[in-house]
Amino acid sequence: KNQLGTYFWSNGYAYGQVEVKKVGSILTRKIKVIKGNLPLEKMMIGSFTKILPQGHILKEGQVLNLVGK
Repeated sequence: KNQLGTYFWSNGYAYGQVEVKKVGSILTRKIKVIKGNLPLEKMMIGSFTKILPQGHILKEGQVLNLVGK
């Protein structure tokens, strides 16, 4: 279930925030890295899954915007 709001995340090497908002009937998810680097291949937030290219790294200060139902 996708709960709307802003949440803290950490993987032991990096940390940041994820924000889940509803714009009309579309859910947006914004992942922000506050400190460290976050290697990503697969992002799962609630029932939403996004496969990213192999070797994708979200670096400190970067934001990844994901849109979908």
